[in-house]
Amino acid sequence: MVWFQSSTSNTNGGKLGQVVIYVNGVAVAESTSQADQNSAGDICPISCIAYVTGVASGVPIAIYWKTSGNTQKMYQRTLIIQRVN
Repeated sequence: MVWFQSSTSNTNGGKLGQVVIYVNGVAVAESTSQADQNSAGDICPISCIAYVTGVASGVPIAIYWKTSGNTQKMYQRTLIIQRVN
């Protein structure tokens, strides 16, 4: 199980972007999460979770943040990778 959680904000409001989990350079489709913001300066939570199989030791797991072009900040990032039997 791969779980990522954060909070984000931007200066313009509106769409903030997407967070996607990648395993070995490939996006995990079900992990994509979209963040939207009502007004400039608001802090918006965002999280994504994916259950992946066949991940061997040493296989890279990454979180990519695709922005919508606004100036953005991320706060309090948490990444948990847990083996589930």
